[in-house]
Amino acid sequence: MNTSILLSHSRQARRHIVEMVAAAGSGHPGGSLSCTDVLTWLYDEEIDLNDPMRDRLVLSKGHAAPALYAQLAVHERIDPEELLTLRKLGSRLQGHPNMADLPDVDMSTGSLGQGLSVAVGMAWADRYLGRARRTWCVCGDGEFEEGQIWEAVMAAAKYKLANLTLFLDENGLQIDGKVLDVGGMDDYAGALKAFGWNVLEIDGHDFGQIETAVACAKGSGMPSAIVCHTVKGKGVSYMENVAGWHGKALAEAAARDPRIIALDADLAPATKTDETKKAVPAQFLQTGIAEANMVGIAAGLAVSGLKPFASSFAMFLAGRAYEQVRNSIAYPGLDVKLCATHAGITVGEDGGSHQCVEDIGLMRMLPGMMVLQPADSVEAAAMVRYLAGVPGPAYLRLSRAAVESVFDDAYEFVPGELRQVRPGRSIAFVASGVMVRECVDAAQRLESAGIDGAVYNLSTIKPLNKARLDEIVNAYDLVYVAEEHLKAGGIWSAVMETVDAPQKVKSIAIEDRFGQSGSVAALMEEYGLSAAAIENRVLEDQRASLAMGIEQIAMAGIRRA
Repeated sequence: MNTSILLSHSRQARRHIVEMVAAAGSGHPGGSLSCTDVLTWLYDEEIDLNDPMRDRLVLSKGHAAPALYAQLAVHERIDPEELLTLRKLGSRLQGHPNMADLPDVDMSTGSLGQGLSVAVGMAWADRYLGRARRTWCVCGDGEFEEGQIWEAVMAAAKYKLANLTLFLDENGLQIDGKVLDVGGMDDYAGALKAFGWNVLEIDGHDFGQIETAVACAKGSGMPSAIVCHTVKGKGVSYMENVAGWHGKALAEAAARDPRIIALDADLAPATKTDETKKAVPAQFLQTGIAEANMVGIAAGLAVSGLKPFASSFAMFLAGRAYEQVRNSIAYPGLDVKLCATHAGITVGEDGGSHQCVEDIGLMRMLPGMMVLQPADSVEAAAMVRYLAGVPGPAYLRLSRAAVESVFDDAYEFVPGELRQVRPGRSIAFVASGVMVRECVDAAQRLESAGIDGAVYNLSTIKPLNKARLDEIVNAYDLVYVAEEHLKAGGIWSAVMETVDAPQKVKSIAIEDRFGQSGSVAALMEEYGLSAAAIENRVLEDQRASLAMGIEQIAMAGIRRA
């Protein structure tokens, strides 16, 4: 071990982290800085990036991607200039690491709690295939609130995976505050020992202690966990030990009705459930990073006569907790309202791992599940008020993006209404969510081409108002269904299953692609969802239709001749 080189590399990596996050304008510097010394050790001493049979690393705390990218720059695997493209459209440096973009990334990560299971699989496979290499996994302390972590812990112990070493980055902080206050524990070492792991506790910023712990792990004959006591934001004084570098309507409803309980999974500032916590703290329940558990608790509250509103990002609520939503809420028809924020590609720079573009399909397939999506903040508040007063399961899909208001404060939500927000005579846009404003802008742009487009707000995705949809489809030459979602399984699919004249309906949606990092504006353009892209799409369709008409006339003339 050459301590001076290690210290130089860790300082260089920290500088890269600060610079790239500053250039991106977003990211997670605190958690990246806390694990920098561990990653510096691994890439200096254990992982030879030039060896195809090298040891492998799973960065389970994928939000610390800048720390990983910094190491690749330090070891000249990527140009330091490329670091400044972090989280930008087209960059290989996604908000969370993706092995499809960078060959030196051993596993794509993002959603917390999943990486250790992958590391268990890698370690088991290496032993089975007779490969003499080690799998390293870096987890955060907050993600130990996810149940899957403990399933992986048990599996590693059962199979005695001595070639697996876990670094637990215990910096004591997560998005909503101190880990102990949010939902963590104070004895990770004791818990891991109880599950049959070899456990060591160290100062995660001391290279001497890291060296000694790694040597002990390699000789233990058991899966090993190195619990690293670290400082979030280490090396940058104004970030050290500070958390949060990272609905009003619900709070008002809860204040009026003591049966309403707001639940959150360590994202209260982002999902705005912190408004309820401030207004009526007794009606706020924080589960920590444990979405499946949160949904199960919500079901228990509903069975007991309460009215739970469970909030998280769409990727975690509709994705990770889907089975719990299906079996514990939809199947028994419980009165649980699921408030899924940060849906679609408008999550922006966090990238494809956090951009849920499948959730409408997942939720509308569940029998009895109402699915709503507001066009703006005014309608979102109106929907919350509505949901507070009606029984049954419902999924409220919300975007992260700031959207220009479509409705005024006098707006009242009427389920299934399909309200016209812009009149028109030739074509119609049936739009939902952020796409309402984009379609209004597109319709205005199309006026110069002599195309008079109407816009309708489809805010009740399920149940669909078939009579109203048929009325709209019959009134126009062409109808475009616009959604910030995959075409397959989304709103267009639902409309096509419902209307009597589906041949008149076209889709404006995300084709068979995942999302990626980028600004909201760049992503909307890239995926064909911006007003300009919609305008071009309609004009192209008009030109194609005209060309087809001319060809048909010509063919008819030939046949007559």
